[in-house]
Amino acid sequence: MPSKLPELLAPVKDFSCLKVAILSGADAVYFGGKRFSARARATNFSDDELLRAIDYCQSNGVKPYIAMNTLMTDRELTDFFTQVQNVHNAAAAAIIVQDIGAMQFLHKYAPQVVVHASTQAGAKTIDDIKTLHALGCKRIVLARELSAKSIAEITNFAHGLGVEIEIFIHGAMCASVSGECLMSSFIGDRSANRGMCAQPCRMLYKCRDDAVEQDKASCLLNMKDLSLIDYIPQLINMGVDSLKIEGRMKGEHYIHTVVSQYRAALDGKIYDKHKLYSAFDRGGYSADYFLDSIKNDKHNRFATSKPKNQFANQGNFELDNNDRLIENAGNKQKNDEVKIEYYPPKKRKAKSNNPQLIVQAVTKEQAKIASKYGLQVVTPPKTLNIFNTQWLMAQKYLQQSGLAKTGDEGESRVDINTITLSPELNSSQMADIIKVVPVDCIVYGRLPLMHLVDNPYQNSLIDRTGAEFPIIGDFLYNSVPIYMADKWRDICTIGLTAARLVFTTENADEAERVIKLYMAAQNGAPPDDVSVKVFGKKFSRGKF
Repeated sequence: MPSKLPELLAPVKDFSCLKVAILSGADAVYFGGKRFSARARATNFSDDELLRAIDYCQSNGVKPYIAMNTLMTDRELTDFFTQVQNVHNAAAAAIIVQDIGAMQFLHKYAPQVVVHASTQAGAKTIDDIKTLHALGCKRIVLARELSAKSIAEITNFAHGLGVEIEIFIHGAMCASVSGECLMSSFIGDRSANRGMCAQPCRMLYKCRDDAVEQDKASCLLNMKDLSLIDYIPQLINMGVDSLKIEGRMKGEHYIHTVVSQYRAALDGKIYDKHKLYSAFDRGGYSADYFLDSIKNDKHNRFATSKPKNQFANQGNFELDNNDRLIENAGNKQKNDEVKIEYYPPKKRKAKSNNPQLIVQAVTKEQAKIASKYGLQVVTPPKTLNIFNTQWLMAQKYLQQSGLAKTGDEGESRVDINTITLSPELNSSQMADIIKVVPVDCIVYGRLPLMHLVDNPYQNSLIDRTGAEFPIIGDFLYNSVPIYMADKWRDICTIGLTAARLVFTTENADEAERVIKLYMAAQNGAPPDDVSVKVFGKKFSRGKF
């Protein structure tokens, strides 16, 4: 039996919610500023408010964690590190980070800063723990789709490295594997990796299974919320360090209800599940991932009907007890001062380069056609984003071809042959990245929008506009492909080593036609000869 209870960690979006979370029994809180927060649409805190909120937490014996868990580009890094420096010097307990480049930089140049790996980093295995530990992370927030058995095994291993483990115990869930969804970015132009998720997974879809389309649309990707309140004793015995409540978009009533009920459960007191669930209802609650029961009924975790009233029984909630909070400046924790200096790369003139073509194929027929034209063939990655990063420092890090010096302890090691740039980057952002290893980007094909967890569907999903999104394996792909053959001259200015053609639903004839168009462009064909009119399909330009 662990000697102490795990930390109860609450979300807050503003000062009112911060005060409520503390009054309701939170041991720690997490919140974000106006930039770099994965909940950009929450109220959040201005730069001055961040510092005041940190001081308020410290005065009341509550740990403040600052969410700076979006992916960044090179042009944003000076502002990012300035904010890290400011909140650290104000005595923030930790910074929550997704971007591995940011982790690596802080570990090297500002080791005093305590870094927690965001759930968006997608840690699901012991190897992930080794990797993030090598990057200096003191705590890792595990992916939400893990079972109790996996959590227990990972926690035990992490503690051997001196790494803390945090898990989500309540709140919204995604149909996607943690950190592996581009759906909002490419069909709603609002990137989840940038904190602006439009939640297209909550919309209505029809399913085409075995070539038969459903008659009625429903919320096929709308997951029930997570609730582990009945399993608190098990989590205590597992030694999990922090229990995290989701909800930085939620208000005071939700924060008070959820935090107080979990506080009661942690303290061994009676809790009220009806009251807990009435605070917010997206269509039910589930613990299927934790119980590892989804294999029996994968559909059980989805709330296929859209809820009419998500917030129920709000009642009246006033901050009557604010003044009762004890402020004792003598108990404040102070961090060692840190000065972070980051010098962004000098702007460079675009260097023209005619990249080679490579083909990503999912069928033997596609691979044969690519081989016929002498093109290198690669298979689809097993994950949507192996390394979630969009900036230069991470590429320099990856070039080192090792996450730590290999030794007797068997640290994790990765060899990198090429890096495929994030499809969320535009051409200017791509050109900003200095090429230190071979780099390619996707110039044709349907982008994988979502890596589904134990996919319960077949063939495709159809949205309310009639757009059809094919499903291949566990990946949901965009309804239209990117097409850039007629923009090849612009592609050449980026400085790519290779340009990737991604084939999914194309038959052999279609794949051959695409290859011929891109080879013609590569050999100098004018844009009109390889235009979208010649291509003859609906298409996307991606983020180019």
